[in-house]
Amino acid sequence: MPQNDNDRLRFLLETDLQELLSSVQNTVQIVIKYFIKTRLFTLDEYNDIVQKVNEELWMRLPIIQKQFDGTVLVRTYLAVVIRNICLKISSEKSLDTLLPFQNFDERVEEQVSDILALDDERKRFEHILRQFHREENKVLLCLKLLLRLPIAEQDLKRCFPFLRQRTVKELSALYRDQLYSMSDNEIFVPVVQHFLKSENAAYTADSLRKWSDRRLQSIITRMNGNPPKRFYTRKTLQQLFEYFISKNNEGT
Repeated sequence: MPQNDNDRLRFLLETDLQELLSSVQNTVQIVIKYFIKTRLFTLDEYNDIVQKVNEELWMRLPIIQKQFDGTVLVRTYLAVVIRNICLKISSEKSLDTLLPFQNFDERVEEQVSDILALDDERKRFEHILRQFHREENKVLLCLKLLLRLPIAEQDLKRCFPFLRQRTVKELSALYRDQLYSMSDNEIFVPVVQHFLKSENAAYTADSLRKWSDRRLQSIITRMNGNPPKRFYTRKTLQQLFEYFISKNNEGT
């Protein structure tokens, strides 16, 4: 059996899905612990979430086995799948809390209303981002880093148009592989030098993190209104941000 981690996992993906599932338990735990840290789940839920993630991942592995093309590391690919499963579990948990005893027709009606309201909130969020003007691309990239959302090559190109394609790919791969393992300061270290070059400003990773956190708090305040009519938190704004990204990726 190959000894390189990626080659070994690729071999298991092709030959032994049960052993593959066992081999990525550390990745499952890292992702779930990250979401506990960000309060998507509670510590008391840890064992239940691990079980649910493993059950869902086990059902998806045959599909992954057929679709995986080797363009990214197996562990990175599975980490994204695990992350999406966690978000799905959280979303279903929230839905159960909001709609515990409604019949099917009422549930569908409310879901449609929620989708329409969510799209209105997406448009408000987009309008607020536009108000950052020249800082918009910087805000988008830094918020993605702060909230541990996937970094696309296009995010880096918009912020740093002077970067060579090789550097963009290296940065993108770094964040793909280490998005969940970096600390809040460490995650800004790889881009500090590029912000220094693009803005000629005296940034450190910590000052960039604080700048990003202030922008996040500013967006939350604007989304809530004055006087407050909504009740956005860091967690709920992150969910809206993810929805915003998904709709943009669809080209809508």
